[in-house]
Amino acid sequence: MVQVKTGIRPEEVRAGGEHVLFVEGSEDGSLDQAVLRALLGNTLRVEVMGPSYFVRSAAQALAPHHPRYYFLIDRDHYNDEFVEKSWEGFPDADKDNLLVWRRREIENYFLEPPFLVESAFCRTSETRLKTTLVKAAQECVFLDVANSVISSVREEQKSTWINHFANPQDFTSKAVAIEQLRSHKAFIERSKKVSEMLSKDELTERLETTLASMTGGGETLTCGTGRWIEMIRGKKVLTQLLSSGGFQVKDANGQPLQGEERVKEIVKELVVKDVDSRPKDLVKLKQLLQERVASQ
Repeated sequence: MVQVKTGIRPEEVRAGGEHVLFVEGSEDGSLDQAVLRALLGNTLRVEVMGPSYFVRSAAQALAPHHPRYYFLIDRDHYNDEFVEKSWEGFPDADKDNLLVWRRREIENYFLEPPFLVESAFCRTSETRLKTTLVKAAQECVFLDVANSVISSVREEQKSTWINHFANPQDFTSKAVAIEQLRSHKAFIERSKKVSEMLSKDELTERLETTLASMTGGGETLTCGTGRWIEMIRGKKVLTQLLSSGGFQVKDANGQPLQGEERVKEIVKELVVKDVDSRPKDLVKLKQLLQERVASQ
């Protein structure tokens, strides 16, 4: 098994100035890498680079000096404004050549029954796929909404909300230092803000707002209503959907593929299909990178 190094140096990935797309993943052969290699073909190299935060940090450090390196991460907690800005003018080294999926994960692009039914491995109807998809997503929607609230609160807590002291003349003794800390305006304001953020009313409002966005109102999921296909945690739902008996995939020896390998083969075959139901973001990504490589 290939292990990803979390301290990749530029010279380790530079190969004659070639174009490289870095994606999330813990090892070679991850689903993200497999799907994008199939989609992009020989346009450029696709390499895994660990979790989202590491890919983003690498983009900030490498893109200004290596404009042929591109970086793609899951949407996760990022809001619409941040995501849309990443698509504007991509690839753009001044913006770290960083692109964020409009859907939560790459798997979410395959939670589309009209697209899935185009698969050569599909043995069921679009109607049955919709029923199975809604059932699988409904089972985890409230968990996902609650975890989404946790993620949003956690990310807001990471912001730099206080600066260090700078003037040694303001710290003449232990007692003075203690008083400076206790009376710091930022601590007082932060305490109030956190108290409000974690209040029962605020947490309830966050959950209800997120749920309404996902479902379109109410608590029951329906295909074509709300943004749940974009926002649900796609990995688990896609695995359930493709393992429900509606797809048959065999290896070179005629044996049925199971689990992750089954999912990988289905989405690799689907992503290259030139059909109207193929998600537009996949088409656009391929176009943007092909145009960039051709212009260099």
